[in-house]
Amino acid sequence: MKKLIRQSLALFIATFGLAEEPSKNTSVYFPLSKDGERKNGTITEFEAEWFSAVLKTMGEPPLFPLKDTITAYRFLIIPSFGVATSVRAEFVAGSCKLTSCRMDEKHEVVLGESQMQELSNRLRVLNMFEKPTKFGTEGLDGERWVFEGVADGKYHILNIWCAGAETNKRGLEPFIAVCEFLISHSKLSQRPKNKGRELLPEKDAKKDG
Repeated sequence: MKKLIRQSLALFIATFGLAEEPSKNTSVYFPLSKDGERKNGTITEFEAEWFSAVLKTMGEPPLFPLKDTITAYRFLIIPSFGVATSVRAEFVAGSCKLTSCRMDEKHEVVLGESQMQELSNRLRVLNMFEKPTKFGTEGLDGERWVFEGVADGKYHILNIWCAGAETNKRGLEPFIAVCEFLISHSKLSQRPKNKGRELLPEKDAKKDG
């Protein structure tokens, strides 16, 4: 498993023009499990370095550890054979701004009132803070779906393998619904793909709100 992850990381590094793999000195954006095992609310050191390197290259800020009283969510998808994509939603003073990244492409979008309400509804159904960090099956290829949330002074992370596979069976429909919304409203020129296959086919009409 680690060999395949390292291969994926090497592909990402080649795509973004980095010189080498992240070292122990890489700034880590995530809470670590102290014994190297995957536990609820934490990820392994290897995963943390891998995901952190992707976000750092995109110029994305860490959501962990908590620094202020903020409400924010970030979706990161890392394909084995494709380009990493990130969409961050920040709720501030009655508004919501999306910041999306893909390679050298970056956009900022302020959601309309109806769009913000729709996203809030989907997040409420997801109820991510009550979900285990890892749930469902694991596999040897595919893509990694990482979802972070900060709200009410709490931080949580979901770390899911191939959420688009057997979505109903694994109870991931609410998760996919949030990810679809974020990607559909991100203004990115391309939706996430792995091996040329679109991972989140567009289902939501983009509303002007």
